[in-house]
Amino acid sequence: MTNPFDPATQATGDNNVAPVVQARLTEIKIRLPDDFNGDRKKTRTFYLATQLYMMANKHIYDTDEKKITFFISFLKEGTAGPWAEAEMTKAFTNDQGFGTWEAFTT
Repeated sequence: MTNPFDPATQATGDNNVAPVVQARLTEIKIRLPDDFNGDRKKTRTFYLATQLYMMANKHIYDTDEKKITFFISFLKEGTAGPWAEAEMTKAFTNDQGFGTWEAFTT
């Protein structure tokens, strides 16, 4: 088997196709949101912190699923942990996913 990216094995002529190089996307380094425990007094602060992070890194968090996954990853303690676990279980059951970001946050 020949290596299609080895110039020595490539044919000459108009049929040559340059290899595709995929750029690695990196996140802009700003402070990550703190973990959220479900304290209603801190809900808005947590929500805004996650929104800010995803806005700064919109080239990474460019789908509803990525946004929801990022958000849920900070729900670990208190009442937020069991709630997040239930949401993940629902999403993984029958591979239905999390739905839209708009529906998730309303």
